[in-house]
Amino acid sequence: MEDKNILVTGGMGFIGSSLVTLLRALGNDLIVVDDMLKGITLDSVLSDESFDIIYHLGMPSSVSMMYYPGLFCRVIEDFHNILAYADIYLPKLVIASTSSLYINSNLPNKETDTVYPFDYYTLSRYSIERLSADYNAICLRLFSVYGEDQKKGKYANVITQMRLNDNNYSFEVYGNGTQTRDFINVQDVARAFVMVGDSDKRGVYNVGTGIETQFNSIADMTECNITYVDNPIEHYVYRSLADTKAIQRDIGFKAEIGIEDGIKRLMVEQGK
Repeated sequence: MEDKNILVTGGMGFIGSSLVTLLRALGNDLIVVDDMLKGITLDSVLSDESFDIIYHLGMPSSVSMMYYPGLFCRVIEDFHNILAYADIYLPKLVIASTSSLYINSNLPNKETDTVYPFDYYTLSRYSIERLSADYNAICLRLFSVYGEDQKKGKYANVITQMRLNDNNYSFEVYGNGTQTRDFINVQDVARAFVMVGDSDKRGVYNVGTGIETQFNSIADMTECNITYVDNPIEHYVYRSLADTKAIQRDIGFKAEIGIEDGIKRLMVEQGK
């Protein structure tokens, strides 16, 4: 992909910033919209610019970050404005969705599974998936994304939280630490976004590694002291594993950064 006019919403966030870096390196013209960029709004750029591709990541990215109805309404309104633009200018849409929709699914999680939105966050992502179905759009159900330059603070991936723990206290893990996630490095995720943006496919695709890793193993790899506590979360995901056959078959994407290599990079970054 090169020489495209591209809009990235949420382009200063954790995943968005990695995507922006990659898209610029490939020689594309970008406009970034983010709450951290004052004076640049989604409405203004949709009114004044023409885009070949719109990457839409500018939404709260976890259950705990979307905690009241107003945020849900804002997310849907923003996407409605993007669809109104798409009705006229016909850009490719690439949208960040979530593997949290698979809370009651069997493993591995398949795109064809029945999903169960259970709060404002999952309902917003599933609603956007449904609204985009009649457009030239791909929704990526992202599994547990980790990596360098994590920008989400207390909402960061458990790998980042364990890595940043100074071991003066034990990191609290719900249950007995045998819960799993399909951890995928942010650089692989950025590459997946680029590849689907350059494809002629539509629909919903998982973005994961097809490998599940226990929290106990992450603690060992990050050299983090942990303490087991009771789980206080009602809709807690105990196991997560992507079926990656569809995105490999249709897009040619496969994660390249293994969990041990990815954590080693983080440890070097942190000076550990």
